[in-house]
Amino acid sequence: MAKLTLYHAVPSRSMVARWMLEEVGEPYDVHMLNLAKGENRAADHLAVNPMGKVPALRHDDVVITENAAICTYPRRRLSEGGLECADR
Repeated sequence: MAKLTLYHAVPSRSMVARWMLEEVGEPYDVHMLNLAKGENRAADHLAVNPMGKVPALRHDDVVITENAAICTYPRRRLSEGGLECADR
């Protein structure tokens, strides 16, 4: 199991976060949500993001819910914590 979990839905802004994770090269799990079925409003997702939106990124006990923050997190945090980015 990867240390990162991306909460993702198609189509949504979470595609940007998924693209960024692919560029970084760090392994991650994807938790797909079906927005048409309201899975983003289910209690288990609201526990991750009370606003019921995607994307959300979980790294251990840290949850990030804004796309711009998710896109900067791996370069700043993961490389400091011993996880190397693919381009290093």
